[in-house]
Amino acid sequence: MDRRRFEGRSLTGRLWQWRLSDKTSTATPPPSQLSPLVSRLLAGRGITADEANHFLNPRLRDTLPPPARFADMEKAASRICAAISDNAAVALLADSDADGSSAAALMYRYLRALGCDVRVCVPDRFRDGYGPNESLIKELITDGCDLLITLDCGTTAHDPLALAQKSGIDVIVCDHHLPDASLPDVHSVVNPCRRDDESGQQTLTGVGVAFMLALAVNLRLRDTEGRAPESLPDPLKLTDLVALGTVCDMGELRGLNRAFVYQGLRNLRRGGNLGMTALRRRLGGDDGWSAETLGFYVGPCINAGARMGEGELAHRLLIEEDEVQARDLAARLYEHNCERREREAMVLRAAVSAAEAGDLSEGVLVVSGDDWHRGVLGIVAGRLARRFHLPSVVLASGDDGLLHGSGRSVAGLDLGSAVLEARSAGLLESGGGHAMAVGLSLKRAMVDEFREFLSSRFRGEVAALEAARVLELDDILLPAAVGDGVMGEVERLHPYGVGNPEPCFAVEGLVVERSWEIRGGGYGVKFRDSLGTRLRGVSFRSAGTDLGMALLDEGGRALDVAVRLRREEYGVGLVLEDIRWSGG
Repeated sequence: MDRRRFEGRSLTGRLWQWRLSDKTSTATPPPSQLSPLVSRLLAGRGITADEANHFLNPRLRDTLPPPARFADMEKAASRICAAISDNAAVALLADSDADGSSAAALMYRYLRALGCDVRVCVPDRFRDGYGPNESLIKELITDGCDLLITLDCGTTAHDPLALAQKSGIDVIVCDHHLPDASLPDVHSVVNPCRRDDESGQQTLTGVGVAFMLALAVNLRLRDTEGRAPESLPDPLKLTDLVALGTVCDMGELRGLNRAFVYQGLRNLRRGGNLGMTALRRRLGGDDGWSAETLGFYVGPCINAGARMGEGELAHRLLIEEDEVQARDLAARLYEHNCERREREAMVLRAAVSAAEAGDLSEGVLVVSGDDWHRGVLGIVAGRLARRFHLPSVVLASGDDGLLHGSGRSVAGLDLGSAVLEARSAGLLESGGGHAMAVGLSLKRAMVDEFREFLSSRFRGEVAALEAARVLELDDILLPAAVGDGVMGEVERLHPYGVGNPEPCFAVEGLVVERSWEIRGGGYGVKFRDSLGTRLRGVSFRSAGTDLGMALLDEGGRALDVAVRLRREEYGVGLVLEDIRWSGG
């Protein structure tokens, strides 16, 4: 089939581009005799024939690096082993999002299984901000803490952690966020993003680093201190928590991350974490688990507790051993998520209006509102970034007189580094994160200067990215070919995520028979082609867009659609990504 007929811009302004060009040879099928479709999908993701089997069937034992490759890992593991032997008081201080909550639950379960005296401290993001602060450290000093382990936070918390260390609390930072020019002056910093780290695991999320730390402790207890292997907890039983944090924090699903998620989903299908299972059931689903289940259903509820002011709820759910209590906690998180949706919709409407009233040519969006709920700022920033194709920062007033907010970027633009530079330049009171997501606070008088700083950094790059904005397609599907056979082949590439995008196909020559509005501002649609084949699909958040208007053109012009495939009760359905007029 001639792919050239799909050249040109779509209704959303994107160029359709083939992930695997006609000039690129597909991967030679390995001995397992993969189908031509699966071979093309793998080749389009840069997977060679030699790598194919491991990619399709990832195993941790083939992927796990020696923990000692991480800077400070041996030092940190030794200190934790000493704390276990001395029955020392250990505190875990974790971020309250899904990644931090997963990391805290993993380390708590692991250390408790070794008989360790451990407590968890989850900062209130409205009162305490993100990560360690002086007030929390003073509380730990008063309580007689001997060892503090920060999880998914701490890399840039120089002053609070220096206070802890000077007060007699050894501090281990276990994190994955970008460091400043210097590291905190603490006992050890385990972070694959350190400039001197040689692990090669910079894409790990916070919970992935926490798993590696638990594994390092296990190895030290076995090899150095002579513990019998059967007396030690098995970290592999905690990979369901690693899968949750990795997917929700958008870890790249290649290499070790992919093996973590693959193994974690297997654990969940076998029963897995009681709290996660209770939440899945409260959401109305069965026990089917996928990366999408974690990222789009379970994860938002896990995050909702902190967004709505109860940051400890997620951690409590993930360590709960009682089924009745787990159901109660799941119900509370579900209700918080319902409230979160309502608050998000209100803030999003106001933020979109503020963005459209500003100068979209600046290359960045920085918007603020005095009465915007701080718990939904990150989500709204992500919505703005996707809608306007710009790095977006959303701010709201805090009780301390500062503006606090979150930012989300677009692929190819490193917002995390820009925020660290802005903080070093004195524009921010606090700030940090990674390339795609940041948190920050600043004085109201500095907003314009901060906006100009980001604009000078991104304006030219945004223009280049917008001109080259593409939608990558994997192959063309005939309407009659959409069914269980193709679906089964596509599902071999699970789990999908960053670094392994869900396959996207072009289906040509469809006419809208009927369309209807669905919850969330989208449309359900029934298509037919010229041969009478009928397909059903859904388009999310498309109301009021050119794409949505095309779906209202019932019985009109023929469309070419870019779609992902979904198993539905009626068969295989389409999730619409983009549309173009056939032949146009």
